[in-house]
Order: sequence, then structure tokens, then C-alpha cells
Amino acid sequence: MQLTSAVYLLVEAAPTDVSPIIKAVTDPFSLLALIVLVLGLIATKWVPRRQDGKTGPHIVALSILVISLLAIALNIMRYINTAKPGPEAVQRPLSITINITSDKKTLKPTVVPFQVGGGQVSFGCGESAHPAVTYIVPNGARDVTAEAEWRNTDHAKGQTQFATVAGQTVIASGTITGPDRNWVGKCPASGRGELVLKGTYTIDQEKEPVQVVNTVAGFISAGKEETFVIPGVAGSSATRCRIVVSSVAGEIASATVPLNSKVGVEKAKFDGPIKATWAKGKLTVAVD
Repeated sequence: MQLTSAVYLLVEAAPTDVSPIIKAVTDPFSLLALIVLVLGLIATKWVPRRQDGKTGPHIVALSILVISLLAIALNIMRYINTAKPGPEAVQRPLSITINITSDKKTLKPTVVPFQVGGGQVSFGCGESAHPAVTYIVPNGARDVTAEAEWRNTDHAKGQTQFATVAGQTVIASGTITGPDRNWVGKCPASGRGELVLKGTYTIDQEKEPVQVVNTVAGFISAGKEETFVIPGVAGSSATRCRIVVSSVAGEIASATVPLNSKVGVEKAKFDGPIKATWAKGKLTVAVD
């Protein structure tokens, strides 16, 4: 009965794929059990029964057969259980890579010249004019230089000029004086001149934007939505997104979609094996 039960265990445990059984039988432990099994069979055939009717040697030999057969069966079952895939292998999540491409603004320091005139002033003999010219540099301007000068002067006895910078305001001031009267007290001609303010300032101006790629990697299960937070890049705006989903065997699906950089204004969607929604810096993805 014990021998029959052991054989039944072997038959029930045998899978469709016989490779685990072959490995188990060729295992050193099973080979040793087979040798003992063969010796037990020989013992049951050749050990003579005692005249007094006692069957002790035969029972010992039969026990050796049963134990050997059970050892082989247990070893085969161990190989079969080891060959079965675990639930975690079946439910292994897919890997996902998300690339967000953004256009990042770049600034270039640029020296900008400026010049402004105050218009011509007139003056008579022995008279003076005191014009002033003002210029406002734009916000963010730095390294401001300024200079004042007189231009297109006529019948001027003398002139002075200077320029000052106060924050964003540049001021040129000056004085121009007419000629003296002649010996009879008459003024030979009226004088004229124009005060001009000129200079330069440095300001950062935008160049062609450069592309910056943000990559987020993770895992996703088929049929389940996952939300990924995409870190932003200062001074940039997202323009497109590429999603690649892969398994251990390689790429399964990919998709590329244009994005609107205005947060909360537009939700870009696309269909196919990959479904996704982009809103407020978050990407929600589902894979069929």
C-alpha cells in the first residue's frame, strides 16, 4: 500500500512539461536514491525467508524501497514547484519613460547706444541759455554711461555742459552764452546752439530659445492610470511630450504629443495603446 501511494504521488505531480522531472531524476540526490532503490529490489529478491516464519529482513528491504521512492518523488516535486513562475513575474509592471521638451529662454547682454537732443536754443548778446535734456533707460538696464555736448553752435562766447545718472534717469544740463555787444552797444548777431545727451547702457535681450528635456522614469500597470509630476524648468515653456512604455522584452508602445505651455488652459489628449492627459504640470497615463 505504501509503495502504491508513492507511485500515485509521482503520477499526480508530473506536469505537462517533463523537463523538471528529467532534471530531478538526474539530480545527485535522486541518483543516490535510485541506487538505494535498486539495492532494495535486489534485497527483496535474494534475502531468504526465515524458517520460523519471521519476515523481518523482507520488511526492512521493502521499507528501503518505499523510502527511496518517496525521496525521488519529493525531489521531483521540489523541481516542479521551482519551475513554476511566481505571481510577481506574471504581474510585473511595465516601465515608462516620459520626456518633456521645453523651450528655455536665453538672454544675451547687449550694449545699447542712445542719443537725444534738446532742440536749438537762441540767445542774444550778453545773454545765456540753460537747457536740460532727459532720457529714461528701460528697466533692467545697467552700466549706464552718459555724455553731454553742444552742437550746431553759432555766435557763442562760451558754453558748459555735464551729464548725471540717477537710477533710470539720465540728465544733461548746460549753459551757453552770447557774444558781447560792440563798442557802439549794438549786437552783431543772435547766437544759437543745441544741447545733446548721448550714452550707452547694457541690458539682457532674448535670443533664440534652447531646448531642454526633462526625463521622468517609473512603472505602470496595464489598464491602470498613473499620474506623474513633471518638474518644470525655470524660464521655460513645455512644447511637446514623448512617452515610451516597455516590458522586459522591449518597447511596447510610444506616443508624442504637442503641449500648451499655459497651465490649466489646454489639456492635450491622444488615443491609442497609450492614453494620457496633461494639465498643470502633471501627466496622467494609462496603457491598454
